[in-house]
Formats: sequence, C-alpha cells, structure tokens
Amino acid sequence: MTPAAQFSSKLKQNPPVLSTVTNTTGSIEAKALPSISRSSVMRDAKAYHSSFTWSCSNKNLAALTNWKKPRYIKGAGTYSYMPYCWGGFSTTAQYKTAMNNSGRVGNINTPKSGHVANTYGLDCSGYVSRCWLQPTKYGTATIGTICNKISYNALRTADALNKSGSHIVLFDYSDAAGNYTLYEATTLNQYDRVAHTSRSVKNLSSGGYVALSYKGITN
Repeated sequence: MTPAAQFSSKLKQNPPVLSTVTNTTGSIEAKALPSISRSSVMRDAKAYHSSFTWSCSNKNLAALTNWKKPRYIKGAGTYSYMPYCWGGFSTTAQYKTAMNNSGRVGNINTPKSGHVANTYGLDCSGYVSRCWLQPTKYGTATIGTICNKISYNALRTADALNKSGSHIVLFDYSDAAGNYTLYEATTLNQYDRVAHTSRSVKNLSSGGYVALSYKGITN
C-alpha cells in the first residue's frame, strides 16, 4: 500500500444511504437503505403487471372471514397481474407458492384491522415498497421517512406520489397531454390489481398527493 493510500478517506467510497427510524424503545437510529436504479425499479414494477401470470384453483377462492376476492377474478383459471390485497406484501414467488396451497387470491375488503392471514397479493404501499427493494413493508403514513419531498416538476421515472394515510402511486412518465402515467396496486375502476393508469396533475395535486423520491435511488 502506498503512503497516500493508507491515509485515504473512506468517506470517498460512496457510503450507504441512511434513513432514521424510531425503534421500539422510542430511540431514533440510523438504517441503511437498499440502493436501486430507476430502470431496475421500473423493471420490478412491470414484473407485477401483465407479464406476471399465475393459476387459480377453487381452493384459492374458498370462503374466508374478512376476505373478498378481486372483481376481475371470475373463477378458477389462469390470470395475469398481481392482485390487490389489503396489507399485502407478496413477491411473485411467494404469491405462486401460496396459490399452489390454500392461499386466497388478494383481498379487496379493506378493514382498518389490517392484513387478513392467508391472503396474498399487494396493496398500494406494499407494491411501491417491493419496487424500491424494501425488506419490510411501509405504509402510506411511513413511507415518506425513506424519501425526499420534491416538486411535481422534478418528478422522474421511479419516483412516487403519496397521499399519507390513503394511497401511493409510482410515477412512470408524463404523456403528451400532460397527464401522469403511473403504476399502482389499486381498486380504482374495479382494477383490483397492479395497473398501468393515467391521472391528471390536477386530480393528484388537489387530492393532496405529495411528490417523493426514494433516498436509495442511484441515478
């Protein structure tokens, strides 16, 4: 090792992005965030969309307390798209494994009690959490802790628009009419799944949506 190298600063070696979280004792601690490129976020977003196919059997549709199947599911068969599931945080692999057993298809019953056991799929914040490589699920009220607030004009692919306590969408691009094209896990228009949607800027801004950029985005 050269004399210069042994005294070089490790601060130049791209330290991990840190976010502060409150632990169970109420103390604030730093947590390293996974890094991901914008192109990788969108690749993962699309992996839960039309390219994702799976099989549904009658056992995946058996009655369950506090469960309601997504409306696009008509019965046993082969389907595309990850279904909406209140409180859901399933990967594609976890979902397929669950369907091979007795797991239920999604859940569009949205009680305040949270996730219903043995239901699989993604809700809005579970979807964005997965696309941003989070090891645990954030809700719309907490996902802002791993983001920087930005202006609507600064939105780039893989950023998000969040209404705390309500809904979050992943920004794809602004179309020729100035509307925002989005990816989201939603029950809007009876999609009840991961969908590629379009919303006006006015609809989002007047609805209280805040533009966010994930702190771990690398480009």
